[in-house]
Amino acid sequence: MMRVLAPGLLTTFQDLGRHGWQKFGVPVSGAMDQRSLIFANLLAGNPAHEAALEFTMLGPTVEFSSPAVFALCGGEFQPTLNGKALEMGRAYIAPKGAVLTIGPARAGCRGYLAVNGGFTLTPVMGSRSTYLKGGFGGWQGRALQKGDELPLRGSVCYLNAMDRRFIPQQPCCSSPTLRVILGPQDDAFSAQGIKTFLSSPYRIDPKSDRMGYRLLGAPIARAPGVADGNILSDGVAMGSIQVPDALPLMMMADRQTTGGYTKIATVITCDLPLAAQCRPGDTLRFEAVSMEEAQRLFRRQQREFRALAQALDQPDGLWD
Repeated sequence: MMRVLAPGLLTTFQDLGRHGWQKFGVPVSGAMDQRSLIFANLLAGNPAHEAALEFTMLGPTVEFSSPAVFALCGGEFQPTLNGKALEMGRAYIAPKGAVLTIGPARAGCRGYLAVNGGFTLTPVMGSRSTYLKGGFGGWQGRALQKGDELPLRGSVCYLNAMDRRFIPQQPCCSSPTLRVILGPQDDAFSAQGIKTFLSSPYRIDPKSDRMGYRLLGAPIARAPGVADGNILSDGVAMGSIQVPDALPLMMMADRQTTGGYTKIATVITCDLPLAAQCRPGDTLRFEAVSMEEAQRLFRRQQREFRALAQALDQPDGLWD
């Protein structure tokens, strides 16, 4: 059992998402920074898709009622265990009664706490991810609250290769350049509009959330004869960048399943973690790459996951 002494700013259970239900209008949800979730799970001895706690800006304080192995990944938080400073990106053993305090982020936005064996949560449509607006999944369909008692699924008190259960964390940047694939409706924008999008900084609006980032900056001109941003609704992926008026709107984990606005580009999978670690007020830039380059980078990332799992002598669980 793990008891919540302080819930943090926004702490929910997330896994790799609720797939196969978008045709029924059910959002995918899942971790905003899937890279950090996967690394935290692998370090904790879990399959990559296991549900873990995602916390935002201010992490929770929790007490372990039994010994457990856990790992922390993501932004630059300042965790302590019984007052002793810990590193992000490393697995630790929590003795019975230990108190883990994660605290505020010095840089970045989101962190992940994975516990060996995972948590006892009821899957909803094949996923343990929390969808807050729908009120389902995770822990009672909501963010954690003080006093919640979270049951563990039989965490062990020791794993092999504890000294090797560490991976350097990706530095958090408040002004990243995100690589994108143009389209599928980039022909709805003028050449100058595309140039503006790829050469201008865009600031994340404070109204942004897990559903999407509103971006403030230079307006994007439409192609001649294109009156507005309306199209017949089609599918929306994480990282899709809609332009409903003249400003971009980037879809994130809790995005709607379809949308009726022109999409100028989509952020490649490997760069979504950079976006997930941005805060309101941070600045984004965009760079166009080819589909082939995006696929090459994705394969390299998958090899990175598998290399860590192999180094720890455990399956990665990426395709389970």
